[in-house]
Amino acid sequence: MCPRGGRYRDQRGDTRYRPRICQTLVAQPWGPKAHTKPGLAVAIAARGYLRGILEASGVARSQLNCRSLTEFFGAFRALGATSTQPHNLRTRLLGDRAGLVLASGCRRFR
Repeated sequence: MCPRGGRYRDQRGDTRYRPRICQTLVAQPWGPKAHTKPGLAVAIAARGYLRGILEASGVARSQLNCRSLTEFFGAFRALGATSTQPHNLRTRLLGDRAGLVLASGCRRFR
């Protein structure tokens, strides 16, 4: 059973995501514009999704935000986003910060 929140831990302690998050991400290039609240929600969901994949791949916790932002463009392009959409969403995410803490070694996005 999956709670209403986007991310949750299953009985084994593994991070899981609601199917709706994946459906929202796959909706590119018809997703919401980056400057809107729904656009920010998509950017936050994408970052969470990418963080989950990276975490499962063994990336150090301190590097999850930086690596998820690095993978942002390629992930959205693979889903069919135009070349400007991932850039605009990532820029919105960085501008809002949305609970984003970057490790000291993540200079690319400072």
